[in-house]
Amino acid sequence: MKKKSAPASVEQHMRELERQLRHHQKLYYIKHAPEISDVEFDRLFAELQKLEEKHPELASPHSPTRQIGSDLSGDFPRFQHTVPVLSLSNTYSTAEALQWAQKIAREFQNVTFSVQWKIDGATLVCYYHEGQLERAVTRGSGQIGDEITANARTIADIPHHLTEIVDLVVRGEVYMHFQDFDDFNQLAGNRYANPRNLTAGSLKQKNPADVALRPLRYVAFDGYSATAAIKDDARMQEWLNRLGVSTFADQSFVECEALEEEILRRESLRFSLPYPVDGLVLKV
Repeated sequence: MKKKSAPASVEQHMRELERQLRHHQKLYYIKHAPEISDVEFDRLFAELQKLEEKHPELASPHSPTRQIGSDLSGDFPRFQHTVPVLSLSNTYSTAEALQWAQKIAREFQNVTFSVQWKIDGATLVCYYHEGQLERAVTRGSGQIGDEITANARTIADIPHHLTEIVDLVVRGEVYMHFQDFDDFNQLAGNRYANPRNLTAGSLKQKNPADVALRPLRYVAFDGYSATAAIKDDARMQEWLNRLGVSTFADQSFVECEALEEEILRRESLRFSLPYPVDGLVLKV
């Protein structure tokens, strides 16, 4: 029996969702002026995913669900990341996060979970060769990013030289404190909507001297080194600190049984933090 085709209205709705998602991706990654919240964007994204699963014959090979949002521009040289900057799986449900953790704990013994703030800024990957900052690259497409090394060198939290002669890839987030943003924005005539937009736009300034005027900060959320071969996140964070790289001062490591309490504790603190966060990052 011939499979019944989906109504034309379903295909039209899928094309419209694709259009909306591309529009909002451009506003977020390129224009740094989002019109909707992350929650609303994820709702549209999930709706399109479900329709594509139900009607695979209508799914476009160029669908936003098959591509990672990109901040690439034509103003900087491009560099292929040695360690891909992949998207995180996400949920807005604590119960779903706990179910995921419990599944991991059942499959593996002696599992500890790392809990970090998900700072609302702009991802930046710093590449060190023999202890020297060689290049700094934006997230870009996740595979290829814009090299903005001269701009990154103006950020005080990014060391030009590590305390050891090592090859290292540091992934982290450039961000601003609320007070720093308010002070700068007031001097700029209140032109900027929020710290995240100002941060992302600042990294793409063509003149490093202009970037140096922006109150940018940097925090590393993980690192990779073929020479050190550290696979434990707690030890990696300690090593990054010894090398002179800024990390999360309040990162926590908890067993599965204590994870819910830690999530709830951080939820109670979220809106009292001096910098913007849009959730938590859980790692095994």
